[in-house]
Amino acid sequence: MRKVDDRIFNTRIPDSSSGNKAEILHLLRERVKELTALHSAARILQDDEKPLPAVFRQILDLLPPAWQYPEITAARIRFGGAVYFTAGFRRSPWSQKAAFRTGDGKKGDIEIRYLHETRAEAEGPFLSEERYLINSLAEMLGSYAERKAARGALLRARDELELRVLKRTAELERLNRTLLAEIAERKKKERKIRAYQEKLRRMTAELALAEERERRDLAAELHERLGHNLALVKMKLATAAPKPPGDWLAHLEEAIKATRNLIFELGSPVLYELGFEAAVESLAEQFREKHGIEVIVDGCGRIGIADDSMKLLLFKAVRELLHNAAKHSGAAEIRITLSHRAGVGAVRVADNGCGFKPRPVSSAGGGFGLFSIKERLGRFGGHIRITSGKKGTVVTLEVPAKGKNKNGNKNPAVRRP
Repeated sequence: MRKVDDRIFNTRIPDSSSGNKAEILHLLRERVKELTALHSAARILQDDEKPLPAVFRQILDLLPPAWQYPEITAARIRFGGAVYFTAGFRRSPWSQKAAFRTGDGKKGDIEIRYLHETRAEAEGPFLSEERYLINSLAEMLGSYAERKAARGALLRARDELELRVLKRTAELERLNRTLLAEIAERKKKERKIRAYQEKLRRMTAELALAEERERRDLAAELHERLGHNLALVKMKLATAAPKPPGDWLAHLEEAIKATRNLIFELGSPVLYELGFEAAVESLAEQFREKHGIEVIVDGCGRIGIADDSMKLLLFKAVRELLHNAAKHSGAAEIRITLSHRAGVGAVRVADNGCGFKPRPVSSAGGGFGLFSIKERLGRFGGHIRITSGKKGTVVTLEVPAKGKNKNGNKNPAVRRP
């Protein structure tokens, strides 16, 4: 609010020694009326909640009593196209006016009119103090109207912001519901995919077991028929008279050896008859003879696995790793370590070959490759770890020795044919 014109308070009061006490009392009463109007207007203009028209009407009620001749005084306030006036306001040649303007360009004014002629004063019939009073009131109204407009703009901005927030919140809630529905649908599809993958893994495992049974049946058939017959022919040739040429026996020995290797490749009877550890020893001996690579099975550690399907899985994995090492690493020595600790059976296959740069086992290769080993181990809750460098490669296979697999099912046993 602008400063009230202090000239209202600086009016000269005549010296009482002049004897004009009536004039002194009149001037004092006028000053009191003016100060009362200013004080009342300031109090009214402190209320920011009241509508502007009501405030202007209250200010109008203060104006006539504040002037020298209230009984013939009428007042009018104009602002922003609206007009407010006291009863009896009409055209008159005796007018006093003060204009005001707000920061946003709106104009207004206060006008006081005497309805009858009176004696002449400083400004027509109006006192100089009345000029100071009307100017101060105009400044006060201008400040109030500007503050009121700013507050209204602030409230409108707040309401608009709240409305935008409500709309945005509703939109976000709608999007959130849509997203939740999409997530639920995606989870549903993911569950279906996992169910299909699990079904595929079971079918793959069952197919592998069925294939293994067929291979073992074929190996048994070769052993029973071809193997025995070749052995019998060898015995008869060795005791025949006259003796056959020496190269016959050599060829026959090669055929017997090839038959044994074929039988072993098709299905190791040692695995089911003597156990996993013995089968790994037999596999190491075969590789030493076939590839000329020193294959060492460390100590007499036991892997602690009773389940035939897991034994078969690990045996085929070890055989695949030995084939990979013989084919790609150029190793002179391969060391196989069997261990069992804290319910976990582990097979560690380490070679001293050239090594390679390990990559994530995430895509299927050919045959019973690393991806296949990882997938089949995963079915039983196991996993594979690979480290490789200039000093060779180490592959560790781990499976739970007892209990259930990661799907909560008991590890399936292989039915022997």
